[in-house]
Formats: sequence, C-alpha cells, structure tokens
Amino acid sequence: MPDLITFLDAKRNRGLRTVTGVCPDSDEFAQYLNESTRLAARSGDWKGTLVTLQACVDQGCLAWPNWVGKVRAANICRNPIPVKNIWGEFLRFGHGTLPRNGPCHSDFVCEQRGTTPVMKNIACGQNRYIRAYPRCQADIGKSMTFYGEDSKGQTVLVKQADGTWQAGMKVILSIPFSSTSTQFRSITRVSKDKTECPVDVYQYDPVTNLLEDVAHYEPDQTEPAFIFSVLSGMNWNTQSCPAKQVDVLAKIAIKDLSLDSDVMAIQNLEALKALVQAIKLGEQGNIEAQRAMVQDAVHQLNLQDWDENPEDTVPVQWATFGTATLARHGIGRNI
Repeated sequence: MPDLITFLDAKRNRGLRTVTGVCPDSDEFAQYLNESTRLAARSGDWKGTLVTLQACVDQGCLAWPNWVGKVRAANICRNPIPVKNIWGEFLRFGHGTLPRNGPCHSDFVCEQRGTTPVMKNIACGQNRYIRAYPRCQADIGKSMTFYGEDSKGQTVLVKQADGTWQAGMKVILSIPFSSTSTQFRSITRVSKDKTECPVDVYQYDPVTNLLEDVAHYEPDQTEPAFIFSVLSGMNWNTQSCPAKQVDVLAKIAIKDLSLDSDVMAIQNLEALKALVQAIKLGEQGNIEAQRAMVQDAVHQLNLQDWDENPEDTVPVQWATFGTATLARHGIGRNI
C-alpha cells in the first residue's frame, strides 16, 4: 500500500512549487494548499476525506468528535438508517417532530441538528458547577468563558469592574482545576484561549461529589462547535433494543495544515495543482478558466476513485419484493 501524502510531500512536489510560485516554507504556500483542499472537499467525497467510526449514543443524542465534519451514512443494529437534516421534521406531509425515544422498530432516523459547544450537556432540570482541567502547566493563566443558563433558568450574567453586566462566566485555568462560581443548568456557548495542550471540562455535582463529562477541547479550539445528531426510533432506556452504538460513514472536517507531518486530506497532488491554478485564475477574474481547472481537478480525483474502486467492486442492491417487511430484513434482495 502506498504511503499517505503529508504536507512535507506537498512541499517537495515540483508541480506545486511551480504553480504556487512561492517558497514551500512560506505561509502563502500553506494558504494555497488549505484553500485548494477546502475547494476539493466541497466538490465531492474523495480518498482521504471519508472515514468509518463507531460511537456510543447517550439518550438518543450524539455529539461527534471535532474532526467529523459531516455524517454521510449510519447503521444501527447492523441495519442502514436514513440520515436527514433538520428540514425533515418540517415537511408538510412528513413525520413532523421526531421523538428521541420510542419503540425499537425499523423506522430509525439519524437527524442532523446543527452544532453544539459541548460533547454532553447538563441533563434537563439539573444544576452543575463547570470545572476546567488543563493538562499542562503551560496553560495556567489562560481563560475559558462559559455561556448558558443559571440554576434559575436565567442567562448567566457577570458584573464587570466598570459596573456593566456581560453574558458568560470567565474562569482562569489553574492546577488542578478552575470552577465557575455559579451553577449552570445548560451550556450554550464556550470561548477558549488557544492553548498548548488539551483542556478537559466536566460538570460537578456538589451533592454526590461526582464529575460527568462535558467536553475535551483540543488546543486550537477557541469557539468549539461539534456536529450534533439525534437518533430517533429507538428506546435507549429498555432492553428490547439494547444496542447503544452507531456505525457511521463520516466526512472529516478540513483542518488547516501546519506541521510537515500533517496528512493531506486530499491524497492527489495533481488535483491540488489544478486547484491552485484555479484559485489564481479566479483572483485574476478569469471565471471561465477557473471553472475549467476545477473540472480538471475533479476529473483527476474521479480517475483516482475509479482506479482504486473499479465499477465491478461497487455493490448494487435492490429489493425484489419492494419495501415489504421481508425486504427490510434482507430477504429477497439481490446483491
């Protein structure tokens, strides 16, 4: 199997050095590649941008890791389920608002609900202090601000030195942890300084003296936003359908390149070369030529997909007996 292409490989590529016209170690070179990568990702799902993963579901809700950009497909109880956006609940003749918990049956849906600043929010009706644990001493003195509702259901406000009131409560990172002075009922936004190491955040119950997960923030996360999904059609509180795991095909979130060891999201240097030229043509106002170069890049990416995934290896499935119950369970299907 060929090695993965890294940022260093891109710097050493003669074609990319030529079309960018800048020093490979410059910020401009990285900007060209970052912009080209985002443009390629918007043009389709390519090698390097799709991954499979398994995740545990909490009460029908799931906040995906920060490296997940989009959920393309999902399986529950080993069966594929549809992935829908929020508009699915508002179709005139559709299902309407989907319940998060219900009987275990085949009408499962993975619905995308936008983003959330935390991996797990405070349970409804409960009040918790928020604690932040920095993993290294280099981050002592940096700050995080938590926004949300207090124990009375009001927006958390803090009086400033000048007498004005501002939303959000700031905590200064310290060892072993820093805590909010007010209990929160929910967290609606988190702002964080850029740190050297990850920061772990928990909700603390002073009655039971227990900690529960809130989120684990990477150093470069300053305004965290995790993709959030609701899985309907399954009762997560009963034994009738005990699976609490979902298998998904996801598209990664595109991150800017910074280190030579960073793996390129787009594993096709020829396509990236065409996209750099497209960006330059667009900056010159030559839109037609820009579109032609983008099409050439997509062609290069398609050739790569066709080479690695020939047509005779792609499974095609249809239900001989329509949408009857037997077909839903794989009986009467041709593959």
